[in-house]
Amino acid sequence: MSDVWTQAALEAHAACAGGVVLYVLELWHADWDSSVFCVANWADVTVRIESTASRHAGQDVLCIGLPLEIVEGGIEIAATPSVRIRIDNVTGELTAPLELAALSRTPVYAVVRSYRDDNLAVPLQVSPCDMTVTAPVATDRTVEAVLTVPDIMQKNYLTEMMTNDTCPCV
Repeated sequence: MSDVWTQAALEAHAACAGGVVLYVLELWHADWDSSVFCVANWADVTVRIESTASRHAGQDVLCIGLPLEIVEGGIEIAATPSVRIRIDNVTGELTAPLELAALSRTPVYAVVRSYRDDNLAVPLQVSPCDMTVTAPVATDRTVEAVLTVPDIMQKNYLTEMMTNDTCPCV
């Protein structure tokens, strides 16, 4: 991670007076009954998912407290934005779903959210899209993977005909 991003992160967190920022990772897969939620914390935490979420909208969800860290990442010219994460001390709550996903050709997806520990009802920020989990490597107690942002340039956002009536010039 570059020093510029590190400095920006330090400044953002310094402005968050009175609360600790908690990072929540939602993992989901088509074969799972429900998403799995982890929090970078030593204790489990219950957070509320934003009302605009595509899954679990407005629900309170239990996040498993695990040592979760961003190992490396960044944005480079002509490269797909990605970040490598590591989850240590992986427990049974994560092992079984990850083993099931490993048997499938369908990818695992992730959403990253952040909360202040004094207001777990509203996320500070939500990643703009579901990220694909790629290059997973697992040991007995650790999982490392890359979270990759999908190629939004290939998505067709213009699904309506643009006319003077629907999009008048100002």
